[in-house]
Amino acid sequence: MARAVGWHGLVLQAVGVEEVIDGTLQRVVKLYGAGAGREQGYASGIVVSDDGLVLTVAALLLESRDLLAVTHDGTRYGASVVARDDTLQVALLQLHLTTPDGQTPVRGLAHFSLEDPPAVTSGDWVFAAGNPFRVAVGDEPVSISMGVVSTRTRLRATRRKREFPYYGDVLVVDASTSNPGSPGGALVNLDGRLVGMIGRVVKSKTTNTLVNYAMPADVLHDFYERSVAYIAASALAGRSADDETRTGPDAPLGRTPASVFHGIKLFSLGYKTDLPFVERVVRGSPAEVAGIRKDDLIRAINGQTVRSGADFDRLFGQQAAGDVVEILVIRRNEPVTITLTLAAR
Repeated sequence: MARAVGWHGLVLQAVGVEEVIDGTLQRVVKLYGAGAGREQGYASGIVVSDDGLVLTVAALLLESRDLLAVTHDGTRYGASVVARDDTLQVALLQLHLTTPDGQTPVRGLAHFSLEDPPAVTSGDWVFAAGNPFRVAVGDEPVSISMGVVSTRTRLRATRRKREFPYYGDVLVVDASTSNPGSPGGALVNLDGRLVGMIGRVVKSKTTNTLVNYAMPADVLHDFYERSVAYIAASALAGRSADDETRTGPDAPLGRTPASVFHGIKLFSLGYKTDLPFVERVVRGSPAEVAGIRKDDLIRAINGQTVRSGADFDRLFGQQAAGDVVEILVIRRNEPVTITLTLAAR
C-alpha cells in the first residue's frame, strides 16, 4: 500500500497537479433541470467553446424550461438544448445570460478544445471531474478523482433493466464515476486535455455491475462538428436550430386538426404544464389501443423532440386520419417507443 501511495505522489508532482485541476474546474459546469422519480434533476457539463457551448449527457433534466448551468465562479447561466443524439446519449447546450434587456450572448469562457483529441492507452493516468450527489453548489468546486484508463472497449450495458442505446466505444476507468451527478463531467489526461465525458449510470450486461466509463473525445468531436455545422446551416436559413429540431423546416403550425383523433389529454396544472405529461387517455381511443398510459412523459413524435404542449399540438397538427405516428415516451424513468394509428374523429 505504501508503494502505491508513493507512485501516486510521484505522478502528482510530475504533472503539476494544481494547474491541471484548476484548469479543469474552470471548464466543468453544474447543471440543474427537471427531475422525476429516480431520474435526478442535476448533472455536470463540459464547456467546449468560449461562447458557451456545453457538452453533457442526454437526460430528463434537459426537458426543463428553466435549465440552469453554474460555472466555477458561481455565475448562473440559462441553458438551452441546441443538438442532441439519443443513440449516443449526448447533448449540446448553449449558455446565455438573462439581463433586463433580454438574453446576452456569452463570451470569453475557459473551455476545452475538441480539436485533435489526444490518444489514450491502457494505464494512462486521468482526472475525472463532476458533481456527484450534488455536493457542489454556487461557486463551490466540483469533485476531482484520479485513476487510470483500464481499456477502450465497446459498451454493452443496461440502464434500469433496459437495453442502453449506445453500443460504441468507451473508456473504462478505475475512478468512481458511476454515480448521480457525475454524468456529463470531464475526463482529462495529465496534460489537462479532454479525453472523454463521463457517461450515464449503467450496468454491464456481462457482470451486472456499475460501469465507470467515459465517452471518448473523438466520439464527442464528431458529434460536436455535426452539431456546429447544423447550427450554422440553420442560421443561414434564417431559423434557429432548436426550431428545426422541434418542428422541421416545412412543418405547418396549429393544433391537431378537428378531423383527427388520438385520445391523449395532457396535464394543464402545476409543473406538468411545462412538460407534456399525459393526464388521461380516452377509453377505446387510438392512444389506449397503442398503449399510451397516464403519467407518460411524451419526448418525441416521429423523431422530433416534444418539449411542451405547444410542440405536441404542432406536431400532431401535421398528421391526418390513418397516419401511423411513432411516439417516444418516458415511463417510470425509462424510454418506451409506441406506434399509434390516428383515427378519424
